[in-house]
Amino acid sequence: MLDRAPLRPRRSRAPLALLAVALLAAVAVWQLRPRPDPLREAYAALEQTAFALEAYRAREGSYPAVIEALLKQDLVGLPRDPFDPDGGPLRYAAPPSNPDGRVLYSLGPDRLDQRGTPRDPITLAGDLCVPVR
Repeated sequence: MLDRAPLRPRRSRAPLALLAVALLAAVAVWQLRPRPDPLREAYAALEQTAFALEAYRAREGSYPAVIEALLKQDLVGLPRDPFDPDGGPLRYAAPPSNPDGRVLYSLGPDRLDQRGTPRDPITLAGDLCVPVR
């Protein structure tokens, strides 16, 4: 009779498989998380500020000379420009193309201040603008 050593119990690979599945699920959830969209944020801030400008005009009869005039009744704070590297607010100025008018604008994805020059749809250079008339 041969003397055999006792057989070792075989380890299950189930815990390792469960760990791999959990890791893959965590990576999938991480990649599906909502990411900030600066373009959407800029358009939302422009829309909010444009409504405040219209409310000011309806109440006062004309648009304000400076955007800070909206802080009294229409806005709690000036919406920030998500494309401004310094985190500054949206801009409100006379554009080079029409010095008599005003434009509310964000720097846009190129992050350069073109003083309210509308964004070119082909080159994508320029600012995200809302004309104020």
